[in-house]
Amino acid sequence: RPDALALSRADGLVRRDVCDMRVRLHEAKPARHWLEVGAGAGGLQDIALLAQSGALVAGAKMRRLTDQIGAASERLSLDPAELEALRAAQSLFWTIRTGARLVFGEAMPGEIGSGAAGFLHRITGLDGLDAIQTALSDARASVQDIVSRHLGA
Repeated sequence: RPDALALSRADGLVRRDVCDMRVRLHEAKPARHWLEVGAGAGGLQDIALLAQSGALVAGAKMRRLTDQIGAASERLSLDPAELEALRAAQSLFWTIRTGARLVFGEAMPGEIGSGAAGFLHRITGLDGLDAIQTALSDARASVQDIVSRHLGA
């Protein structure tokens, strides 16, 4: 595996292939609920695609997403604000994903009760479901913009 990752790859070809894959993934598996932060445009999946493609083109052998984001940052020329936005979004998304799975399991709720809302508030530090929804929406928009700018629409 490490030897395969270290092989030289054409940057433009990888970006085109990942862009095509990203479009197919968004069409096939959109986010179905605002708490579903993995799938859909601007979600964890987009962060992973950017990080993994940048690490692949750089020939980096990292396995952890946070390390791959760093490698992608250098290879794809992310500016410090973009890098911080990706890391902050990844942290928020994982916090929400973990919390939602603890409370709801795999089935996303139709309505969120006060106990679940309080738990999400405590783990995110955000005050209320509206603030959490806004933070997630803002993070998704930021990630989508960064990924589209560096990998293509």
